[in-house]
Amino acid sequence: MFFPPAIQSPAQIPAPAVKAAQPDLPPGFKPSYRFVVRPWGWTHLGSIGPREKVSHTWELENISGEPITFKVADLSPGVVVLGDPFKEPIPAHGKRAFTIQADATDWEGFQQRGIRLASDDPKQPIYNLLFDMTVRPDLTVDEVQKKLSGVAPYESPQAVFHFKRETGDPLEIKLASQLPAYVEPEIASMGASSELRLTLRASKVPVGQLSGLELVKVTTNAPKQPAFDLYLDWSIALPVQPVPSRLVFADPKARSLRLTLKGAKAFKVVKADLRAAGFSLGALPRKAAKTLVLTLHRDRDDAKDGLLVLTLSGVEDPLNIPVIWADPSRK
Repeated sequence: MFFPPAIQSPAQIPAPAVKAAQPDLPPGFKPSYRFVVRPWGWTHLGSIGPREKVSHTWELENISGEPITFKVADLSPGVVVLGDPFKEPIPAHGKRAFTIQADATDWEGFQQRGIRLASDDPKQPIYNLLFDMTVRPDLTVDEVQKKLSGVAPYESPQAVFHFKRETGDPLEIKLASQLPAYVEPEIASMGASSELRLTLRASKVPVGQLSGLELVKVTTNAPKQPAFDLYLDWSIALPVQPVPSRLVFADPKARSLRLTLKGAKAFKVVKADLRAAGFSLGALPRKAAKTLVLTLHRDRDDAKDGLLVLTLSGVEDPLNIPVIWADPSRK
């Protein structure tokens, strides 16, 4: 593929600056040159579609008293010169416009392309016209991460990822990763677009898990965008929030852990049912408050994992908190 390692143009040839007589000449232009190109310098063609054809026109001006012959010495792939602008020499003091067309088919992302002209100007035998563009992806998704925040334990909200092909070709997407039981996927295809719908079943989330970030892998039939990594960020909001949501004795030296309960309004612990052998619960707070602190003790080294079930005033469902003893002897 033609793409010169360095721009061989008047702009990069050191020389005294041209005086204000011709202010549109590039810096470094020498009076001995026989032609100029306008516009000079690197050209940016902007953002184009995945199958779009974009054109750009330059003008060659012969500033000498003799005709100049040009020919195309090399082209980048996907670039053509329209018509036959160099069939005849450019006459003395004449001008000649020529247009290139770049076809973005099979390109993706930032692209640099060029055309190399050869002339019979001994001072500028080769002139490289360089340009770039950014080819938009055919397939896009509206967001790679969706959030479901503050979900109630009885709710089943849905996050929807919208996919669309700019080319209009039929789109097929498939789920390529296994999701937990509390996330239910559904794919709806609509020609050149599709939706991946993820429903969070809060009632199926394991006890003690109040947030998560699920990685969802998707494959597609778009040749240039065959796979996507998507993320579902979710959290559950309980009427009374336990901090931490699980009581884990990970340090063998730790004999007690504190549990903080936070509510939007004052509440009381009506009943505490500790279903974990080898553990005991400290005295319960007597007064209602928006924040209550409980203490759990590990009494034996052979304690068994279990559950702390709290019945709270003004809260319909009991609050379940896993109790875990990470016994190092079991490793």
